[in-house]
Amino acid sequence: MTKPNLRPDHNGTQRAQFESNKKKIYAIQTVCGICGKAVENA
Repeated sequence: MTKPNLRPDHNGTQRAQFESNKKKIYAIQTVCGICGKAVENA
């Protein structure tokens, strides 16, 4: 039996917005903000 996912960031409109923002960032980001290495756009 699986537990329902109660976190709003895992589903719904917030998740859709997160995915949209992530795609935009990956499209324009060329350097990792954490390590400074080049980002591979997958």
